[in-house]
Amino acid sequence: MAGTVVDPKLVFVAALKACAPGIILSRNRLSGNLNPSAADLQLTRKMKAGGELLDIGRAKNKQALKSLI
Repeated sequence: MAGTVVDPKLVFVAALKACAPGIILSRNRLSGNLNPSAADLQLTRKMKAGGELLDIGRAKNKQALKSLI
């Protein structure tokens, strides 16, 4: 499998249903390449924006959502 397969809507629906104050995201690097891909960076931006909009997981450490690595 190559690519990023995540639907941010489903992630946030699950967090909202659970009344979660935050979420933790990670990724599995099957290729062994530790550098984030363009898709990883785009997904990170979407997840950060969605979390801020919904007030979920407002990290005190701004670097926490720099990249899903």
